[in-house]
Amino acid sequence: IELPFEGVLDACGIAYSQCATNMQPLIEGATIKRFHAGFAARNGVVSATLARHGLTGAQNCLEGRLGYYNLYEGGDYDPANLTTELGQRHEVLDVAIKPWPSARDNHGAVEAALILADENDVNVEEISEIEVTLSPNAFSLSGKLWAEADGHPVVEAIASAAYCIAVVLLHGELVLDDFMEERIADPQVDQLARRIRVGLVPGFDDPVMLAPQGLKLSMEDSRVLERQIGVLKGHPSRPMTDAEIERKFHHCCGFSARPVSNARAEEIIHAVRNLEHLGDVRELG
Repeated sequence: IELPFEGVLDACGIAYSQCATNMQPLIEGATIKRFHAGFAARNGVVSATLARHGLTGAQNCLEGRLGYYNLYEGGDYDPANLTTELGQRHEVLDVAIKPWPSARDNHGAVEAALILADENDVNVEEISEIEVTLSPNAFSLSGKLWAEADGHPVVEAIASAAYCIAVVLLHGELVLDDFMEERIADPQVDQLARRIRVGLVPGFDDPVMLAPQGLKLSMEDSRVLERQIGVLKGHPSRPMTDAEIERKFHHCCGFSARPVSNARAEEIIHAVRNLEHLGDVRELG
């Protein structure tokens, strides 16, 4: 396969993403990040297919001398965690669901903007200053100034608190359509995003937590509108409602590579609601 120099670098980066998922594509604004989950799913299917045809793999791949736990975790693991409360504790119930299609790292600020805009009927022309505050972890990804975004526009927009807040304040929502390149190029959104200052939550230095996050709008009439989000919406302790999840699913269906009618979407929702009664999981396909 003939590739130019830049193509060779891209190929190396794509190969790296298939070794193990990593944050480097986000730092560089590369689109390969969108494939990480797909690679994992594909590799699982390929691995099962190869095993069925007789290819052998390292069977002590977790606890072996060079197995995952020792090679990547430095031997710091407790196998009992895999079997404790087996059949009683279901970790899938504690999975967070993203309400909005931006990076999770700016969801608190997005929610704060939605709340302030809804409660105060905010007119962007009456805003003098906009300040977003993020935790250190969230700031590391979503704190870049919009004027400094120099990677792929879609990736930069997804990971930009400034862009996402600008969209919410102008349009009152944040949906997949807002991450199409023609939407990102909207000069009104661009101008507002460039005005937004993003900083750190004062006095908060936890390197892991994505929240708290906050937003402050200083209005021309001297009002100051503020909202802080302590737990991101969609977290198991603040779950989305069934109606919110279904609304998001319907919207995502509009971006499917294969068209999904509203009727078919409702059939899928019904099947998921009654998953334990399905005779064949292929009914979800």
